[in-house]
Amino acid sequence: MLGEGCTQRYDLQALSPEDGAEFAEAAELWQQLQQAQQITSKHK
Repeated sequence: MLGEGCTQRYDLQALSPEDGAEFAEAAELWQQLQQAQQITSKHK
C-alpha cells in the first residue's frame, strides 16, 4: 500500500523494479523492533 504522499511525489507509471527497493524481511525486522521496545518499556 502506498501512501498519498508517495503517489504524489513519484510517477508510478514511469517507475520500474530497478527504481524501488524490495525488503522481504521487513515484517521480521518490525517484529524484532517491537519486541525490543516492549523489553525496554518493561525496564523503565
